[in-house]
Amino acid sequence: QKGGMPAGSLTSFIMYALWAAGAVGSLVGLYNSMSQAIGASHRVFEVVERQPAIPSTLCTCSADLLAPSECQGAVSFEGVHFAYSAMQPDTLRPQSHRVGE
Repeated sequence: QKGGMPAGSLTSFIMYALWAAGAVGSLVGLYNSMSQAIGASHRVFEVVERQPAIPSTLCTCSADLLAPSECQGAVSFEGVHFAYSAMQPDTLRPQSHRVGE
């Protein structure tokens, strides 16, 4: 038959096209992840480089800044969990910690 394509060739073409489309989809996902990581690193550097509004007694040896003679209080974290993606299970399952009193 003139101009026809055997079923095996058509099936092979479709399989290769789906394989190539999957590879392109993976590259797009990788680009998306890289973009998110770059945006997150920009935010981290913004936070690290900012100047605090309240001077710290830990970093400065100024005479007008006095360190407290005694610290009181507690810090607690309740039900903290973490996942790298909303589509993945929690990497850090709910945790609760208390430090102090």
